[in-house]
Amino acid sequence: MNIDIIRIFAFVFITMLHTLNRQYGLDIWMIGYGIISIGVNLFILISGYLLLDKTESIKTFLKKRLFNIIPLFIIFNVIYTYFYKNSIISLLSGKSIAAPHFWYIYMILGLYIITPWLRKVLMYAEKETLYVIILWFLYNVLNPYLRYFNLIEIPFSNFPITGFLGYYLLGYYFKKYKDKLENISYIYFILIYCTGLLISVLSTKYVLHTTGKRVSEFFDKNSIGTFIMTLSFFSFWLK
Repeated sequence: MNIDIIRIFAFVFITMLHTLNRQYGLDIWMIGYGIISIGVNLFILISGYLLLDKTESIKTFLKKRLFNIIPLFIIFNVIYTYFYKNSIISLLSGKSIAAPHFWYIYMILGLYIITPWLRKVLMYAEKETLYVIILWFLYNVLNPYLRYFNLIEIPFSNFPITGFLGYYLLGYYFKKYKDKLENISYIYFILIYCTGLLISVLSTKYVLHTTGKRVSEFFDKNSIGTFIMTLSFFSFWLK
């Protein structure tokens, strides 16, 4: 039931993300955008929560997940490409057949493909996998923030850690250690969430006042403020 509530919030947030504008002023936009910026991350956490602790064959998993997505994905990708980007000739020649707004499908398909392997890794090296999550946080979440403000960067961080893998793995740990959340008061999750929102909003305002630039990087899915809001929001409703 709690997961269903989180899923509804994620759906609403993503819908609002594509409709929110700045007609009510920059401050209201920043707060609103910050709140709804966690939608995609919530969906990925849900996927990790529901999938990574299951025991089923690779064939069964792929049949249930990939084969339900790929046919429709290909059909709508081709339709979009034909009507909005290219002629049928260039389409058949294999040029520019990707629809960029389908990025989430590309990403989730990639996570699904490696899910059987991740299940084995988590089964036999659960504690060691935390090391991967720590690296992901340091290099993919924290370091871009440090770099943006010319602060001391984390050494040897010039290689990418797959963007959403950390959220996917964290979904597993939320399910594994869900009982631990029972000992934490709701007020702490609310305070942590507000801290993440303040980081995103105040960082954006600081850049605006010092450079005159309106940036949205601090509301990105892997920004440190969004990361904090995602985990605290998920914890609040999962508890």
